[in-house]
Formats: sequence, structure tokens, C-alpha cells
Amino acid sequence: MKKALFLAILSCILLLSLCFTTIAAETNVAEGATYTYDKKTPVASNGGDPDSTKLTDAVFAEANSLWDGQWVVFESKEGNTDSSILIDLGAAFDISKISFKMLIDSQSGASLPVTLKVAIGASSSSLTEVASESYEWVDGTDAKDFTKTLDSAVSARYIKLSITGRDYGWNTYFGFDEVMVYESDAVTEESKTETSKPADTTESKAESKPSTPETGDSFVYVSAMMVMSVAAAACVIRRKAR
Repeated sequence: MKKALFLAILSCILLLSLCFTTIAAETNVAEGATYTYDKKTPVASNGGDPDSTKLTDAVFAEANSLWDGQWVVFESKEGNTDSSILIDLGAAFDISKISFKMLIDSQSGASLPVTLKVAIGASSSSLTEVASESYEWVDGTDAKDFTKTLDSAVSARYIKLSITGRDYGWNTYFGFDEVMVYESDAVTEESKTETSKPADTTESKAESKPSTPETGDSFVYVSAMMVMSVAAAACVIRRKAR
């Protein structure tokens, strides 16, 4: 009887820990951030990105297609293959991870770039490279995830993506969707307040779509599991008492 009760209590503790782990999910501090393009701007055939909002609006492409307007697509042609994107978070954050998706739609001429470099820093003129990748052309229809988790959190305000497309002698394309920059879980509420963005930027973010999972459902689920564990233990105790 004591063993069953002990197991029930242990289960409750483990589930409660899971609940708090879920609540402490990472925060995407790039949502609503501003950014600029260097060297070339996205193609207009799928809507382009005239307001420079698609990469940080928390709206994801529904299809892995060059014609899905949520993808930000660049044209790469002979002698003109390079592009870059500079994202301004509005304030410095302790960054732990950067992620986004890259389009593969080879039938429409879109695939992965030749090289991709990611640099971050407190100043747009002084950036440190944190990732450098090379890719082969990939056939098919897909979206490749790019995720760079830093060994330790780095305080930075600016994120720069430098891309080199393919020089095949004919036009090809490379595309990106939703750049997400995550703040380290170790950041305290006090430091978040000190490095928060201007009021108007924060307000616009509050109205936009959340980029991290809602925790309400998780809490309800965990609570239900705790009740079920206690109930199961009670049944065992009653059976042994007979």
C-alpha cells in the first residue's frame, strides 16, 4: 500500500516538473522585428516583400512552392548571385538559437543556396559569424530546416544572413520563411525588462500571432494526468485492503 502511494506521489512530481518545463519555453524575440535587404530584393512574382515583414510576421508558408506568397524568394543568375538580410531586433537579447526554413521546389527552379552564413552582434557594423553552411542542389519539393544552437548565449541586437546563390547560366531561386531568434532560458525577468524593445514595437508584437506554444492546454493535460495517477493508486490501495 505504501509503495503504491509513493509511486503515485512520484508520478505527480514528475508530471508537475514537465508542466513547468513546458511553461518555460523559449521566446522568439525576432517576431515583428524590422530588417533590410542588401544587394538585391525578393522577386515580385510571388508577391515579393514590399513592406519587409514576411520574415518576422509569425505567418508560415502553407506550401513548399515558389508560388506560396509567404516565402521570401531571391533570384540567382549569372554574375548576380549574392544577397544578404540584416535583422534588427530593436534591442540586445541574450540569443541562444536561430532558425528558419529554406525552400526546395526544383520544378520551379528553386533549391538550396550554394553557401549560407549567419552572423550576429551588438552593432550592425561589428558582427561575429556563428554559422557557415554549404549545400548541394536538391531536387523535389520540400522545406529544409536550418537551426543553429549556440554553445552559450550571446548578447546581440543584429542578425545577418549572407547568401550565395547558384551560377548555372540560367535563373534559379532560393527562398526563406520565418526567421526565428530565441532568447536564452537563463535570462531573468529583470534583464528582459532592461533590454525590452520600444513601447510601439512591443505593442505590435503583443497583437501578432504567438510564435511559442500556448501552455494552457499543457497545464490542463498535466493536471488531468496527476488526478489519474492518484486515482489509480487509490484503486490499488483499495484492492489490497480487501
